[in-house]
Amino acid sequence: MNKRTRLYESWLRRIDEAHKRHQTVWRETKTAKLAEWKLGLETMPSEKHWEANGFAYEAARPHAQTRDALTAQLFEALPFQEMAKGNSEAIDHILDFVEADIPAFRCGYAKEWCYRRLKRVFLTETQQQRLLLLTLRLCQSSGYRREIRDLTTLVTSFAHADFMRQLLELLHAENQHVRSTAYRVVSSVLLQRHDLK
Repeated sequence: MNKRTRLYESWLRRIDEAHKRHQTVWRETKTAKLAEWKLGLETMPSEKHWEANGFAYEAARPHAQTRDALTAQLFEALPFQEMAKGNSEAIDHILDFVEADIPAFRCGYAKEWCYRRLKRVFLTETQQQRLLLLTLRLCQSSGYRREIRDLTTLVTSFAHADFMRQLLELLHAENQHVRSTAYRVVSSVLLQRHDLK
């Protein structure tokens, strides 16, 4: 992992931490307000539900603002436009970002967008290999990664026999999530690439 990917991991962790604080403060504030009013979810009138939400959102607002500011700064730092134009250095920069595998608020959507744009530009063999390795790593991750579908679509055109062999090995992994993710990737690639069957 290179220095820039470690920087992005740190950035994504900060976004994720701010989002989790937002969720916790929101939930705790709403629960406390309902307890103060001695209302449970079953007996709560809808206007009290919305009123409690208002208190919760207000209490959690600073964490949402921190999260949103960090996300905006990250997106401003990424060379999306240059990557979409096919600039090889910008593509490497974007690959450093997508290789930072820390799920964070809105970042899965950004990675999906990157994969869709990368389909339209020339990728060097080294860049293709990085994306194939990333696909294998995401298949082995313990959590859901929404962007793997777009990544699979991207790598299908340059997938090769060794990549498929490694994917097929994951079909025998102990972890059910790993097996099912690998199965979806294998199925998607083979649907388009009959030469790899």
